[in-house]
Amino acid sequence: MLFLTAEKRFCMKRHLALILAILLIVPALSSCAGRPAEEAAAPEPALPEFRYVGEGSASRQLEDLFTTIDLLDATIAELTAEMEAGHVTSAELTRMYLDRIAAYDDELNLNSITNINPNALEDAAALDRERAARNIRGPLHGIPVIVKDNIDVAGMATTAGSAAFAGNIAQEDAFVIKRLREAGAVILAKANMSEFARRTVDSHSTFGGNVHNAYDPAKTSGGSSGGTAVAVTCSFAAAGLGTDTGGSIRYPSAFANLYGLRPSKGLTSTDGVFPLTATNDTVGPMTRTAEDLAVLLEVIAGTDEKDDYTLEVDADALKGDGYLDNCRADGLQGMRIGILTNSFTYHPNEEFQTQLQEYLDQTGLSEEEVVVYTPGENVRDMVNRARENLIKAGATIVDISEELSDEMVESLYEDMELPSTSVYDMDAYLSGRPDAAYASIRELADSGNPEASDSVIYSYMDTFFPADEEEETAQGAESGEEDAEEDAEEPESPYSYVTEDGYARPPYWETYLDTRETVQKILEENDVDAVMYLEFFNVPPDDATAEEDISMNYAGYTVLYPIYMGFPEIMIPMGFSEATEEYPTEFPMGLSIFAGFGKDDTLVQIAFAYQQQAGSLIRRMPESTPALRDEKLNGFLEALMEAAYSIDTSGFSGALAGKAGMMETALRKAADADMNDPYAVYEAAAALARAYDRLLEELETR
Repeated sequence: MLFLTAEKRFCMKRHLALILAILLIVPALSSCAGRPAEEAAAPEPALPEFRYVGEGSASRQLEDLFTTIDLLDATIAELTAEMEAGHVTSAELTRMYLDRIAAYDDELNLNSITNINPNALEDAAALDRERAARNIRGPLHGIPVIVKDNIDVAGMATTAGSAAFAGNIAQEDAFVIKRLREAGAVILAKANMSEFARRTVDSHSTFGGNVHNAYDPAKTSGGSSGGTAVAVTCSFAAAGLGTDTGGSIRYPSAFANLYGLRPSKGLTSTDGVFPLTATNDTVGPMTRTAEDLAVLLEVIAGTDEKDDYTLEVDADALKGDGYLDNCRADGLQGMRIGILTNSFTYHPNEEFQTQLQEYLDQTGLSEEEVVVYTPGENVRDMVNRARENLIKAGATIVDISEELSDEMVESLYEDMELPSTSVYDMDAYLSGRPDAAYASIRELADSGNPEASDSVIYSYMDTFFPADEEEETAQGAESGEEDAEEDAEEPESPYSYVTEDGYARPPYWETYLDTRETVQKILEENDVDAVMYLEFFNVPPDDATAEEDISMNYAGYTVLYPIYMGFPEIMIPMGFSEATEEYPTEFPMGLSIFAGFGKDDTLVQIAFAYQQQAGSLIRRMPESTPALRDEKLNGFLEALMEAAYSIDTSGFSGALAGKAGMMETALRKAADADMNDPYAVYEAAAALARAYDRLLEELETR
């Protein structure tokens, strides 16, 4: 600690006294030499000048100092402004985020990060040089971003959460990563996920371990983009990208107090993304604010010549002028938002009952022994507050449950066959990737590699692959049916169906589009801009029991609009639950809102206006990841203390003595500040800066 001792202060005062004495003696000697008497008066001693950063008073300089406290929950716009003002560089931001990851991710067993980009600091420094030369790439210039570990970043492994693909080094960036770089982003790190993105209730990975909820590590983070969600809410980066096939952006966003958007299918490219199901896969933003979500979406959306889905919908046209213009406080004025009240009552549909029965058969449990969630009072209160905020911001809420009933939605799928295309999609990705340990999923399955999760690969063998030839031969011989070769015929590929445009599509694609049109018409006929519903009945379950929990905390109402119609859907924070004896932690939860195809701008507009109305109550960082020790802030306080000690206050009287006393009190408190606690240091520095500035103002009037 560099603050001055009492002995040092005494020596400094003695030196100042000698200087003043000299200042008095020199004019007197000059007067004896015959100089005019009016020139014999001693000049006023120069006021001490404190300069640590920037210009202005000590208080102003402290305000201009970018600290580890300022980093927490800072928006993209705020970070950009700080870099523009010269208060912080991209390299410094990158280092600050890396320090937070190093301090908390492993220590708290969060497991949100799998790999750090080894070039992150170098890339940030290059972007700083470009900024200095006034070469600004775009709205993300110098902004560190985290991306899910199923998205290719050149030179880094794309594992999709599987240890079997730890050596799958990407040769080039995915399309969305190219867009991020073009906009100036720093790709900071890869985020953990559930293996092959198959699960939404958790993010369990053979490569990165289990991702844990930042608000309580005993709880699940949700999945499959759980790593991105935890990293972003803990301020390990400014923002992040996830992928969503059946809820993988929205579910972890709900449990991490984030805004998470599953875009319209085809608005963002999935080229360079380790797939799960090509027809449903999307890439979308996960952020702490609605405006940051708009920035990221505006950057990554667009047509990609290597992605048929973006070509089919003409993503550039669908994107239009972007999404930042939709960030208006009055954006909800005149909007009509439908509400699915049937999502607030537990009534499992036929599919759920089938899954439940299979689970009971496997476990031997009775139906009474299985946890069935119903909306708790805490959840209802949060939903009511969210609804009130939407109404206060100008929206009209209308019940649309009859028009979009369970029976109606399920009837749309009666004739729709949904064969799994996962293996074909994964094989298409793996082809031509020489660093991947396996050229196909069948090769991985045949290898018996224990690093591949049984639940992901082996339990789907019957669906993914035909029976082995030996088994078919034996069956054919025993039954006397057709010969083995005919029995062992490969099933027709789901991609044998080709549209008139030449794009390969599964057999259900036309029904997919027809269903989209049917529901879109219902929304238009009812003059509804978007629809809200409840996704979860309660706070996240314990991570240890999540896999066994057949209900997965989901509402019994099954919503298929985003998954099989390609509609965009956003998860918005509702706030926090109240602590109870059963759930002593206050947990964040989210509310789901979807809109018609291509209406991503509507969802951005709703989210931003809602956020402005709801205010700060809906956002709270995890208490487990506070600001870290700040050497720059410590240096500021020490330098300010030294400047304050240099002022000789021994001859002060009246108002001047009173202000000097206030500064000395602030000095004593500053000397006791815990330099490892940036909050305590900042508080001490702010108090001392105010007292120091007031004393100097009083001196200047003398």
